[in-house]
Amino acid sequence: MGTSHAAAAPKRVGWKKVAASIRSPLRNSDTIVEQGFSVIVDVVPDNFIREPVIFAISEGTKFVSAAKDKGLEQAFQSESLQVSEKYPTVSAAHEIWKLASSKADPRTINSPFGMLAEAAFKKTFLFMMEGDPYLVQKIPTIKEADQNLVQFIEKSGKEGYVHLFTTNYLYELIQYYLHSRGTGEQNTSLFFYYSQSQKRTFSPDEIKKFKENLRLECSKRAKQIVDNLQQSNFSFELIDPTLNPRVGEMLTESIKHVLSTAEEQK
Repeated sequence: MGTSHAAAAPKRVGWKKVAASIRSPLRNSDTIVEQGFSVIVDVVPDNFIREPVIFAISEGTKFVSAAKDKGLEQAFQSESLQVSEKYPTVSAAHEIWKLASSKADPRTINSPFGMLAEAAFKKTFLFMMEGDPYLVQKIPTIKEADQNLVQFIEKSGKEGYVHLFTTNYLYELIQYYLHSRGTGEQNTSLFFYYSQSQKRTFSPDEIKKFKENLRLECSKRAKQIVDNLQQSNFSFELIDPTLNPRVGEMLTESIKHVLSTAEEQK
């Protein structure tokens, strides 16, 4: 992701450890993600993570269920969503996010964390409707997008959607902070993301591999969050955050349980 709206580096001792871990020749993604999230969950207000995510999960799951049962076109018509014939999947992802985000507090949706949730949400729906972006050779029609989405849900279930969205969101979140700027350009995680020193810049292949490893670690933690929610009898399809505040509390507890570490408590 870009850095034009880079976050300010968290003013925590723990974040210096994150920068040091990125600078290390080993660049252990598991350590970086663990250290990074232990700081992030401590500095970001609960509602700014919880609210965009809970509506993305609840409304996304409802739409996926409707599309599987009635087909994409009927699901669009039921919600009065306007989809472009030229760019059906991109416009569909945009419209579905508008529907989901319209029910949340605008202050959280328009925050940086709401924007991260938006990016993750759209990438999730594009993947379900188009498939792997590295393999897509042409823009699918609505009919093809419908078939792709149904195949995804039949194979992975609604929890597959929640896992993919949560993976994408955690990845957007850790990238946002790893691209943060601190005091002194050479003392930031942003500098060490691309350079080991003034004389040594990581190659494009090294950076690509690093991103892939970060995403893999986010996927592992997303699965833990989804598993925790399912064990708590958290119903992805029936939740309504506006009627039951406990739903949001359960999500927050699960995210913090997975992302927090013993180091955070020191």
